[in-house]
Amino acid sequence: MSKKKLLWIAVPILAVVGIGVAGAGYKHFHGHHNPERIVERISDRLDLTDDQRQKLEVVKDAFLQSRKDMRQEREEVINQVIEEISKPEIDQARVMELIEKRKSRVDGIARQVLGPIIEFHKSLDETQREKVINRLESIRDWGHGFGRGFGTFRHG
Repeated sequence: MSKKKLLWIAVPILAVVGIGVAGAGYKHFHGHHNPERIVERISDRLDLTDDQRQKLEVVKDAFLQSRKDMRQEREEVINQVIEEISKPEIDQARVMELIEKRKSRVDGIARQVLGPIIEFHKSLDETQREKVINRLESIRDWGHGFGRGFGTFRHG
């Protein structure tokens, strides 16, 4: 197999793995990515009650657990991708199996996190929901890419 063909196959595989790694979160918590600071900022901005803050803590814990679960799987997935790329010919069925396994894992995590998010949302009053909507609209209006407030990944 030519290097050019291998590159065309390897890039999508690495992209899928990269997306999974990015979805699993950052390696370190510092600055505005610290979960405790995020909870504190959300609590302050929405003027949460103690009960609402406890529900938000459950959301945070679910996200942290899902991040931990994804990290544990990450090394295994990367090793399997390296194994496939190292072969003279990539097994397309095996690569699709890896992709489907990863997608399935992400779907499972989404279900794991969705329950606590719904419970937190139920606890918000109309004013608090309006604040959340306004924040999401401002993020949307920052432009394409990650936008302001999401690190240094600004595009366009």
